[in-house]
Amino acid sequence: MQVTNALIYYITKDNLSLNAVDKPGFRRFIKTVCPLYNCPHETQFTKLIHNKYETLKEAVRNRLRSTGSICLTDVWTQMMNVKSYLGITGHFIHDFQLMSCLLGVIKCDQSKTGAYIADLLLDCCNDWDIELDNVSCVVTDNGANIVNAVKLQFGEKRHLPCFAHTLNLIASKSVPLYNEAYGACLDPVIDSDDEDVDESDIDDAKHNSPEENMIIFIKKMKRIIKFFKKSETAMRELRKLQVIDGKKECQCLMLILDVKTRWNSIMAMIERFLLIAGYVSRVLLIIPKSPPMLTSDELSVLKEVCKTLKPLEKVTTEMSAEKYVTCSKIIPLVRLLKISYGIMELESREAFSLKQRILHFISKYFKDIEKVRILATATLLDPRFKKIHFESALSASSAVFFVGRCNFSYFRPHSFMFF
Repeated sequence: MQVTNALIYYITKDNLSLNAVDKPGFRRFIKTVCPLYNCPHETQFTKLIHNKYETLKEAVRNRLRSTGSICLTDVWTQMMNVKSYLGITGHFIHDFQLMSCLLGVIKCDQSKTGAYIADLLLDCCNDWDIELDNVSCVVTDNGANIVNAVKLQFGEKRHLPCFAHTLNLIASKSVPLYNEAYGACLDPVIDSDDEDVDESDIDDAKHNSPEENMIIFIKKMKRIIKFFKKSETAMRELRKLQVIDGKKECQCLMLILDVKTRWNSIMAMIERFLLIAGYVSRVLLIIPKSPPMLTSDELSVLKEVCKTLKPLEKVTTEMSAEKYVTCSKIIPLVRLLKISYGIMELESREAFSLKQRILHFISKYFKDIEKVRILATATLLDPRFKKIHFESALSASSAVFFVGRCNFSYFRPHSFMFF
């Protein structure tokens, strides 16, 4: 039974298909390491997983009954079959450790209205014996329907916009490479690395503004990258030049394209291009009908664009944590972003314009961040920050007053949240 449990853990943890246990190579491996073990076939294994799920679900349900509060996630879409699901993950503290569990991935059979999603959230809470009063916070993206669902079911005060999604929205609006900025909506834009670049935007566009210039430079760079992606000769020459300079074949860097639904992929694309721009220009010189290389001034602009986007990337990475609570960092990080961009020195007007847009959107989306009670209280109680990063003295004093009169029953050590 111990081997079977380990096998169940292996298949589920690594997201392997259930028929992996029937693969001839896997069965040979099992016979070699454990000749006496009777490995279950797919049908038996499926039943074993269902039994294990019911056992673990009851254990988690018992733990949640003694847990304080909860918070929810958003809807995502399966692109292959165009199906929508509501994914709900719970986060809570147990034995002074932050724990997470996926409470459900619920298929949406109707139009994703706020009322319908609210009913699904209620069904999930009932299924896990979670009392609605114990839901202390519901963190979602900025989709209007998921926000409305949370307000309908739990009240406006218990909704908290996802900080990472908002950062994504700020970056995608500041670098409007696509017609519609990706804001982590319920129906995300389908990724397309093969999206055509409008040649007229590059060749005939009037450089009316710094923003337009920046987009034109990025599109010009993307046209070069797509040329390499479609040309085996260009890719081979790119590798050959790097090998001549002493790199091993496996160490050669290739150009990468951005992904429409991930803003930081734009920065990664630009950084990689700048890193091997010397090799790229040499390849373009020897291949007929290749697109024109960016000028040194254009490369300098893209280098400053990367510099301007770097603080947003660092903050995104800092907030990508699973083993510790991050809400106490939100107010300090917003404050540090403002300071960082305030003192940032840039030479090109394109990068300066980008910096101004980022500052504008930071002020727009985070203007009332210090008034969010759960964030202000978490920051105040964090011994690393306390009142240091509060811009508003009134917000800081309000948080101090709330903590002073609070009996902390709201902040139970085993509080539970959905994300």
